[in-house]
Amino acid sequence: MLRFVLEKKLSVSERRDDVNRLVDGFSVSERRACRVLAQPRQTQRYAARRSDLSALRLQIRTLAYGAPRNGYRRIWDALRQSLPRLGLRRVYRLYRLEGLTMRLGAGEKSSPWLAERQRNYSH
Repeated sequence: MLRFVLEKKLSVSERRDDVNRLVDGFSVSERRACRVLAQPRQTQRYAARRSDLSALRLQIRTLAYGAPRNGYRRIWDALRQSLPRLGLRRVYRLYRLEGLTMRLGAGEKSSPWLAERQRNYSH
């Protein structure tokens, strides 16, 4: 029964799978399987709940379409007035999911001084 449990499981999802495998395959109670694998039962039963972000995505989209050259940082700054606990990384993630990132331009041409310097060091 413990043959597949001997290797160390690092992630919670792997340990959850092992507990479920013990319960299903060996007719062991969840309580006993959790005790054997040192997995807290509360962790075993925990189900993550994501908050609904559709309203926030709509706000980000309207701000981005209103001022297309404003990036996610300015949008985050505008949203912070009404949502003080809003994180920059969340705004960036939703900004990318909405496909609002601007394409980078061709860039500037390098200066003649830089080209000369690169030629000298290319030996």
